[in-house]
Amino acid sequence: TLGAVFSSSQEGGIRSADQAIVGRATEMLAALYVFLDHPIVGVGPGMFGYEMPDYSKIIGLRNILTTRQPHSLYLGVAAEYGATGLITLLIIFGFVLYQLAVARKYWLELGNTIMANLCTGFSLAVISYMATGLFLHFAYIRYFWLMIALAVVTSGFRKQDVEPEIETEIEAVPADA
Repeated sequence: TLGAVFSSSQEGGIRSADQAIVGRATEMLAALYVFLDHPIVGVGPGMFGYEMPDYSKIIGLRNILTTRQPHSLYLGVAAEYGATGLITLLIIFGFVLYQLAVARKYWLELGNTIMANLCTGFSLAVISYMATGLFLHFAYIRYFWLMIALAVVTSGFRKQDVEPEIETEIEAVPADA
């Protein structure tokens, strides 16, 4: 278990752990240390990998000599963009989820379960991305922004946007025709 990896009381502890787990632990701890050393604006976009070898030596779990990702969305953003970037990311998540919740309520009040379910689906997609972000970094970032854009657009739809307008004007037909 992950607890056994960090516990010295368990048999073997960190020394007998799978090297993939030790590597990820090193990368995540390095990202945390980078964030603690550069808390406001981080080290810059894409620069964490260059800091990785120095911090892996400090941590002492595994000596990583190549540029690596931190394998955590939140720690990676914190390391590269600092608290400002992490807060911005969390605000984006919160804003999108709030807008989707408001839109879902709107559609349920109108009785349109299809649009309400669409809002629910995007909410679950955002929540799933947030959950996987604990153990994965910003791989395939273009799909993240596509998902966020579609979620925001979906939350902005209203009744007049999705229901077709019914033609109410009927052309008058001449009586002598």
